[in-house]
Amino acid sequence: MICERRSLGNFVPFRLATFRAEVCPIHNPTMNEAVTTERGTIIAKLTQTQPWLRFVGIMMMIGAVLMILGGTACTLLGVLTLAGVTPSAEGAGGAMLLGIGILYLVLSVIYFFPARLLLKSARAIRTLATAPEEAEVIEALEAQRRFWKFIGIFIIGILAFYLLAIAAAIILPAIQAITAHNN
Repeated sequence: MICERRSLGNFVPFRLATFRAEVCPIHNPTMNEAVTTERGTIIAKLTQTQPWLRFVGIMMMIGAVLMILGGTACTLLGVLTLAGVTPSAEGAGGAMLLGIGILYLVLSVIYFFPARLLLKSARAIRTLATAPEEAEVIEALEAQRRFWKFIGIFIIGILAFYLLAIAAAIILPAIQAITAHNN
């Protein structure tokens, strides 16, 4: 009694982790109907997420483009102010504009990659709805896995930055007070 393992790559669908006679489609003909129904339910649920993935991905792409435009304008204005071409009320205005422009350009790159992954997942789900193949399910889930991995790493990086900023906010004034006290 050997049953064929039906899976999507390393993902074993429909809770078929063990292969006994009662869950084997070969030895239990009613199991084929259950597998087909559950597969249709999974595809339907993935298909329901597709418009939202596409919407959020497009909004992130628009945000990235706007950040590129704003960052380029700030960077250009900052450079012109520092060069003395554009008058500035304060001497630090050009440096601040330059810094903000560079920050926006970096953020636009950070926005681009998860947006691309969301759009890739939405495309795979749209294809899956018209031609339900294992490869499309795997592609859609892989794009979502990579999206959430990127977001997780980004959050870890932000938390590390916050910890460093808090430490600097505590340590730098203390060092300044000690050096001022010694002088």
